[in-house]
Amino acid sequence: MTDARARQLLQACSMAGIDVPGQVALVGIDNDPLVRLLTPIPLSSVMHGAREMGRTAAHLLSQKLHRVRVPNAPVLVPPAGINVQASSLYLPAGHPQVMRACYYIHQHACESLKSLEVAMHLGISRSSLEAHFRQELGCSVHDVVLRCKLDAAKAGLDSGERSVAEVALGCGFGSTQYMHLVFKRELGCTPRAYRDRGFGAPELLAAAG
Repeated sequence: MTDARARQLLQACSMAGIDVPGQVALVGIDNDPLVRLLTPIPLSSVMHGAREMGRTAAHLLSQKLHRVRVPNAPVLVPPAGINVQASSLYLPAGHPQVMRACYYIHQHACESLKSLEVAMHLGISRSSLEAHFRQELGCSVHDVVLRCKLDAAKAGLDSGERSVAEVALGCGFGSTQYMHLVFKRELGCTPRAYRDRGFGAPELLAAAG
């Protein structure tokens, strides 16, 4: 029902030896950034869509002020979506080494994780792990690590709570310049343009309307 309850359930699974998300996938509600920082596995969570709720409430209030009859029934505002993190990223059955590696990558990608570290965690050679990734996923270990970093950076920019430089360092890119390069190559825009597209456009449209 909330991210706090999901965090407690995550702790209970850990104490019971139940793998998340291998055996249980968890999705909370609230998309609370503080809870994500306090969980050992980043928590997926439903985004309420507070901005749309505010718009809807303001519209209803305006109607009441202008003596327009409004329905007595509750007005339901659908959620904005789900911020998908590692806690719900269940992978279909495949090569067990690849599955274990992907879970580990989702948990540690933003810690400047290297392919060799992933292989050492699994107790196999780097060349063997790379071969398994090529066969199962058609990409390298580095590609998956970079994809996780990019997803984390997009979520950080979407939240609007940190600067571009803070997001770059927090997601393990090492520098703003490197994150800029990855965004241009993968998304066709700069990190700043990506953030402004998500947060600047609605206000501009509202002002224009």
